[in-house]
Amino acid sequence: MLHWIIEGVLLVLLGVILVEDVRHRQVYLWLFMATFLVMLYKFWQSDGELLFLGMNAGFIVLQLVGVIVFSYLKTKRLYPFTGIVGMGDLLMWGILIFGFSPFNFIAFFIGSMLLALVLHYLFSKRTSPTVPLAGWQAFSYGVVLVMQIAGWSYNFYSDDPWIKLLGGEL
Repeated sequence: MLHWIIEGVLLVLLGVILVEDVRHRQVYLWLFMATFLVMLYKFWQSDGELLFLGMNAGFIVLQLVGVIVFSYLKTKRLYPFTGIVGMGDLLMWGILIFGFSPFNFIAFFIGSMLLALVLHYLFSKRTSPTVPLAGWQAFSYGVVLVMQIAGWSYNFYSDDPWIKLLGGEL
């Protein structure tokens, strides 16, 4: 019973993040904090390992280094958080590291970025130069949750299918 309540609360929080980010290009901090607490609980109840968090966070750091280098080359400033990456995006990434094993996180991260670009292109009014990335990634994670609730038995805390796909043990 508690599991279904947690999933429902998480879906509502993700939905509100999506709406707030798409409509206003900003999300209340309390929404991120509440989502973080629910994801932390979900991770604690799962088969996730602490090593996953470090590896997922390391992937995010690599992404940020790339963004900082790109920002510096483009604008000659080292602070890319004015127009390239928003604080909400960073907070969402910090929340999402709790939802996946490393290979699954990389696949989700890339897939949700591509989906965000497509959805922004399809649904934006073409007046905003920024993409509500946190909102679209919240939507993407919501889709993953709905698929799990509907019965998809894929374990997002296991990289075994990826290891088999890549051809062996690491």
